Formats: sequence, structure tokens, C-alpha cells
Amino acid sequence: MPPQPERVITELARILKPGGVLAITAPLISGIHMAPYHFCSGFSPYWYGHFMPLNGLEVESCQPNGGFFAFYGQESRRFLHMMTPQNRLGRALFFPLKALLAIWFRLLMPVACHFLDKTDTRPELTVGYFVLARKNLGGAAG
Repeated sequence: MPPQPERVITELARILKPGGVLAITAPLISGIHMAPYHFCSGFSPYWYGHFMPLNGLEVESCQPNGGFFAFYGQESRRFLHMMTPQNRLGRALFFPLKALLAIWFRLLMPVACHFLDKTDTRPELTVGYFVLARKNLGGAAG
């Protein structure tokens, strides 16, 4: 059976008391595309805006967990892992270069991106969203 995250929302809404608040986050790691129909291809604001009301939840806030630079800093740490050879000899030969590159990709770039992320005024490329939603007082789907 394919993943069905909307069923998780249905169950969380079912057990949440009327007026209760749900705090949720999930990874996105994708630029928003197909707006406003992104609810079917990732945990974007459009996804939350589509599935929360179907389950009697009103989205009170949907804030990005960082912007482009947070995303880039995260992926820069992954870069060396992705380019490291898989075989033992390749890893051994690559190690000196990897040690040098690690200063940039695992230290300097992530730190710089942490501070640069504060300048991102349109954080549409983000690692995810932090969502607060409140269950309708009647408890019924809206």
C-alpha cells in the first residue's frame, strides 16, 4: 500500500478534542510547484490547506522551517557523502580530498547558510513547514 499521510491527519483529528491544537511538521525538501495544487505532491502549505479542513481542522499558521539557505546548508552536508566512492579502495584514495572538502561543505557552508537564511524573504524552497491547526469546536469536518 502506498503511503497515505492524509490518513494520519484523519486519525489525529479524530482523537483531538474540539478546540484542541495540533502541532505538526513534515519534510518537504522541494520548491513549491504546481501552485495551488501542490497538496498532492508534498507537504506544502497547499497540502495542509487541503487536507486539514477536510478533517475539521483550521490551519492557524503554516511557517517554513527555514528558507533556501537552510535547505542549501543541509544539502551541502550531504554533498560529500554523495560523492564518496562506495568501494573500499575508492574511499581510501578519496579520503585526503574529502578531509579538505569537509572544511567547506560540512563546516563553513552550513554555518554561513545558517546566518544567510535570516535574509531569505521568500522561503518557498524550505526543508518543511511547522503547522498549527485547531479542531473545529463542533468537531465536524469543515
